[in-house]
Amino acid sequence: MRRARTRKHEPVDIDRRSAVRRLLMIPAGASGLLVGHWSSRSSSARTVERSPAVFRGYVAGFQFHEGPELLASMSEGDRIRLVREPGNRHDRHAVRIEYEGRKIGYVPATVSEHVAFALGDRSEAPGVVSRVKPDAVPWRAVQIRAG
Repeated sequence: MRRARTRKHEPVDIDRRSAVRRLLMIPAGASGLLVGHWSSRSSSARTVERSPAVFRGYVAGFQFHEGPELLASMSEGDRIRLVREPGNRHDRHAVRIEYEGRKIGYVPATVSEHVAFALGDRSEAPGVVSRVKPDAVPWRAVQIRAG
């Protein structure tokens, strides 16, 4: 347990789980972890609401799975799924990324523990393809965001 301070500079006990959750709630401009989505409160006014994303980045191992085969059919806005793989022998926090029910790769190992933690009790989370660059190096060909 670490001691954190409230806005009034009063010490507060905080565990690792709470610290990570607080980090995931940092505004988009400060962390890049938040994504916006449109909602309409009335028929004439639209606002952007912010919600925390579980992951936003590139697909690790894209070139070693079914990613290259599916690249031509992918486009921005297509749906993907993040699926936890706790039994993975290489990374106990592994999170598989699926497109049309087929594995295209994984969340990078450098952040997989944090993403698995952010998923909490959920075994999977929805997401979208946010960028497709067929001419890029394989590990940068597809960028996703999930939440």
